[in-house]
Amino acid sequence: MELQKGKYQSPRITGEILDCSMPMTFDQYDNCGYNCLYCFSTFQRGIGSGKDDYWKRSTIKSVNPDKFKKLFAPEYNGQFAYILKNRKPIQWGGLSDPFCHLEEQFGVGLEILKFLAKMKYPVSFSSKSDLLLRNEEYFKVFTSNAENFHYKSSIITLDERIHPLLEAGTPTPMRRLETLKKLSEAGVNTTLRLRPFIIGITDKAVPEIVRLAAEAGVKSVSTEFFCLEIYRDWE
Repeated sequence: MELQKGKYQSPRITGEILDCSMPMTFDQYDNCGYNCLYCFSTFQRGIGSGKDDYWKRSTIKSVNPDKFKKLFAPEYNGQFAYILKNRKPIQWGGLSDPFCHLEEQFGVGLEILKFLAKMKYPVSFSSKSDLLLRNEEYFKVFTSNAENFHYKSSIITLDERIHPLLEAGTPTPMRRLETLKKLSEAGVNTTLRLRPFIIGITDKAVPEIVRLAAEAGVKSVSTEFFCLEIYRDWE
């Protein structure tokens, strides 16, 4: 797989700015290493590509870490200036998972993670990965800013038969709970993302998921119902 470094433009202002407490969202890659069946961003990233298998393509674009760092310079006065100068939290993981296979292969996010940790900047991460468990360097950098980093992990089922069908390429839900536990023990604020809440799947496991998350030290839960958009040809 080929990396085109510096060819991807991020961060961006989310389309949900009117009701979002974190209007600035960031991804280091223009694709994701996971292929979750329900993922809305798979289709958003594929707009204009002309391909249904956009996530499988061999060329990956990433941000330029040096360009990202310049956003924090005192003289910067662009569209993100108000957010950054007032230290509003950044949402890392809007269209891609920040710690997926792509990050493990290319490592572009690690340089940015180190920079944000050194800056003691507040960031909220959304991930399904277990990279922080498997790579001590990531874990140490992450926990060096434990008071300002917030980690959210998505878990919507505990069924080992259903999980790989819904979330291809992702670590098991139990492995994600292990990640939440280790981070919680290290003083990181953690959240269970019970989303998307899929009727017929998630509702069967809610009590157990919440119980296990609480045992892992998770202090909060966020959720939203799965929305299926169906195209109908009326002709």
